[in-house]
Amino acid sequence: MTPSSENTAGRRDYLNTEEEIQFMQAFIDEVSVWMDALDKDKHFATTVPYMALELPMLLNALLACGARHLTLRGLHNGEKAVYYHDIATKQLRHSQQERERDPSECALTAVVLNAYDVMSDNPTQRMGHIASTRALVQKCGWDASSTGLGAACFWVNVGMEVLSCLSVNWKTAWDPDLWGLDLEFATLGAASRSGSRSVIGSDDVRSMRGDSQGHVHHMLNMNDSLELGDEELWVHRIFYILAKVANFRANTPQFQEPSPHDEQVRLQNRFTEWRRLQNMCNAWNLNCPRSMRPYGYSPGPSPHSLFPNVWLIKPPAKLARLFYHTAMCLLAQLNPLDPRDGRENRAAQLHHAHHVCGIVAHTAAARDRGVRSVAIRSLAVVSGALVDRAEQAEVLDVMGRIAAEIGWNLDRVADGLRADWGWDGGGGAEGKGSSSGLAALSLSGGGVLAPLQGAGVVQSGGGGGGGGGSGSGRGRGVSDWG
Repeated sequence: MTPSSENTAGRRDYLNTEEEIQFMQAFIDEVSVWMDALDKDKHFATTVPYMALELPMLLNALLACGARHLTLRGLHNGEKAVYYHDIATKQLRHSQQERERDPSECALTAVVLNAYDVMSDNPTQRMGHIASTRALVQKCGWDASSTGLGAACFWVNVGMEVLSCLSVNWKTAWDPDLWGLDLEFATLGAASRSGSRSVIGSDDVRSMRGDSQGHVHHMLNMNDSLELGDEELWVHRIFYILAKVANFRANTPQFQEPSPHDEQVRLQNRFTEWRRLQNMCNAWNLNCPRSMRPYGYSPGPSPHSLFPNVWLIKPPAKLARLFYHTAMCLLAQLNPLDPRDGRENRAAQLHHAHHVCGIVAHTAAARDRGVRSVAIRSLAVVSGALVDRAEQAEVLDVMGRIAAEIGWNLDRVADGLRADWGWDGGGGAEGKGSSSGLAALSLSGGGVLAPLQGAGVVQSGGGGGGGGGSGSGRGRGVSDWG
């Protein structure tokens, strides 16, 4: 006889219904891939499901996420997603009142519930949950210097916050300088390099220079940290820089100082910070591992895409390059002493936008689902710089394909880009790829810098949209990763 799956303490030995198995498989196969995007050990796919068998509130949170994903894909009616979410939420609230409860269990469950929130359609609720989860993560002492599951929870939490703030142009609540990240690379130097040089040039593909006698010696004795390993550390570093750039953009003054002298001082201070951020990007680019530089590069166009084919082998390298080019594209728009529409700045914006679009357009492998999910925000941020109608249409087509694959509603992102580009209102994308992609999306309004359907950030004291609470299990959502 098969033993019972549950003991007297509520712990489970295994899942014993087809529905539970289906929901957990959906979480592991589809949701954890973007939750683990910044975690080399993939804790949410490999470790957390086993922990959930020992922790009922965590199990219910995971099942809620899996059910929610299936709802977005039109494979479930959403009622069970709401059911599991509500149970997990009640259990979490009760656990937080228990003095003997391990705070890490509450923090982990809250992080998973955040994943549910960002797939839902209530921005106000989501932002509150991100903030409360941040407090739990900080209470556990987890930051960028943590290891194991603590680090995984930290990176999910700040990842959702940073990408949300990018979408709405607000500062992060958790100051990146307080993350506890190792920034030794920033002291290695790069101030003389230009961030607008070709991706296949010396700034992006560092050749292994040296005479013929020293070449083999160099190959055998290369420093693992700089040449072959530590990819995730370098992803974290460029993500930190992107967060700094996002905050710099959010701090852009809206009015001039009354005194011309004070205004000049402010501009100079802004320029000093801008230059520091650019130098950090350049330092990262020059010193990151060789495995995080393109293995292949074709400038395009090709029969498959108008954008360059930037081939990066490992998913961490793809993420890192997306963050790097996004940061550089934003910096080209933010030079306080040089108009963003100046010739050099426009060229830099297009250069980095083309490479973001190229990486996303050529990232289609099954193992890259997590990359494509996270890439949506980078694609939305930089695509406003595009001026060619055919390139714009291809971006909308790529977004449409991603939306069909992962089930997220990208209507507001697409409509915001159309507005930025000056497209007339109407049905779908025009030009290349108009029959797929946005042909299946009904555009609903909102600019590219407005909160996404499910953006997870709401201005303090402001509105924030969103319908009812977690009870709406049937609406389509979009992740903060996107």
